[in-house]
Parts: sequence; C-alpha cells; structure tokens
Amino acid sequence: MIIGDLIFQFFSFAFIALIVLLLVWFFRTNNKTKDRIKNLEGKIDTLSEQIKKGNDNRL
Repeated sequence: MIIGDLIFQFFSFAFIALIVLLLVWFFRTNNKTKDRIKNLEGKIDTLSEQIKKGNDNRL
C-alpha cells in the first residue's frame, strides 16, 4: 500500500509541475514573439521612411 501511495503522489506532483512549466514556457514564448514583432515593425518603419525620402542606401 505504501509503495502505491508514493507512486500516486509522485505522478500527481509531476503532473502539477508539468502544468506550471507549460504555463511558464507559454508566457515566455509569447513575450519573445511580441518583442520580435516590435523589432520587425521598427525595421519596416525605417525602411519605409527611407523609401519615401528616396534615400535608398543599399548600393
């Protein structure tokens, strides 16, 4: 009986830990994605302004 209880508690704890880790992973990934989108928006705005001004410095 004691071994069975220990196994049940271990899997219960592992399941709760898995849920917490998945939530942390989700929020970290979500924040990184938002940062990447903001970075890309800034680059696109810069390129758009350069095109409008006619200052294309690619050459």
